[in-house]
Formats: sequence, structure tokens, C-alpha cells
Amino acid sequence: MRRKFVEVVKVKKKIRSNRKNSKTLADDALCYISRLYGIEKQARDEKLSPERIVELRQTQARPILDEFKTWSESKQSIVPPKSLLGKAIEYALSNWQRLIVYLEDGRLKPDNNAAENAIRLFVIGRMNWLFAGHPRGG
Repeated sequence: MRRKFVEVVKVKKKIRSNRKNSKTLADDALCYISRLYGIEKQARDEKLSPERIVELRQTQARPILDEFKTWSESKQSIVPPKSLLGKAIEYALSNWQRLIVYLEDGRLKPDNNAAENAIRLFVIGRMNWLFAGHPRGG
């Protein structure tokens, strides 16, 4: 979900490069997400057990997520659905049940960074191997 809002911010920054400190709705969304990652950092720093992580997420992350969902629903009606921001909000809301699963299990992470990092070598390698010219050369 975060990636969709980051894409919006990148495009907006290119468009508004001459304006300083022009905060967008996507920036607001990223603030919510940043607060969630702050909770995850706290859990890591304190080396909490999975059970304690669930408690921490229930008390601190759930209210942020509830607030973010309410914010998203309120913005969905005023943002054009075909815009990047509209698509980001739609993505978040349509995948909401999948996004909040991590609240119930302290072993789960709120993102798939570990999986993406694990396959990165193969993805990069695959692109390089295309140009090897010969199976033995690859």
C-alpha cells in the first residue's frame, strides 16, 4: 500500500518542484504509514515477543489504522478515481482485510520487504542472464 502513495508523492514533487513544502494528501497517507512503522521499530528495539507485539499493535497500531481507513474513505469521494491518488486509496481500501492481518500475529510483518529482498538476486540475475548468449556462459 505504501508504494502506491510514494508513487503519487514522486509525481507531485516533479510537478511542483518550484514550490517548497506543498503537502499533498499522499503525504498525509504516508504520515499514517510512518506512524505504523514507528510502532514496528519500537517492537524491534524492545525485542518484544510475538505475544507482546500483538498487544502493542492492538493498542497503538489499530487506532492509527482505523483513523487511516476513515481518512481514506472520506478522501475517496473527493479524489478522482482514475488519478494516481484515487488508485492508491482504492487499492488500500479494496485490500484492507489483507492489510490488517498482521495485527493478529506478532510473527507477521506489515510489509513484504523480506520476501522481496530474498528474490532480488534472482530477478536481477534473470535480467543479466538474458544476455549471456550461451547457457554455459550464463
